[in-house]
Amino acid sequence: MASSRYPLDAVASARRAARTRAEGELAGALRALARSEQTRAEAAERLAEHAAAAPAAEPERPVLHASGLELQRAAAYAHRQASTARALRAALEREDEAVTQAQAEVRRAQAALAAAHGQEQLIERDRERFLQAQRRAAERAEQDEQEGG
Repeated sequence: MASSRYPLDAVASARRAARTRAEGELAGALRALARSEQTRAEAAERLAEHAAAAPAAEPERPVLHASGLELQRAAAYAHRQASTARALRAALEREDEAVTQAQAEVRRAQAALAAAHGQEQLIERDRERFLQAQRRAAERAEQDEQEGG
């Protein structure tokens, strides 16, 4: 008895392709997460460097008589420092959000891969049952031939 072809070969091939795509998507999501975490770490480092480089709020020696120009310069400097700090904090918050989104994408890709793997395993188990049934049928046919012959 000639063995017949597994009727779901096309489905099995499609499921393998889906799993391969899901693996690629997960790898891409993991790379994006790593880049996002690196960018976030760099933003946190820039903010920490800015905070460390800022002078103390109180001068080391008090100035009794400061000119108007000195006060203007000090105020402008303080304004620039505060503005830069706000911008760096905002950048860090954006990077935190990007990391959170990248983590969510990794979780989605992991779930998609698990589903694709499960679907592929389902077809493989069905293929094994099909092949086993064919072997049993071939063995029965051979026994019937031997007994009848």
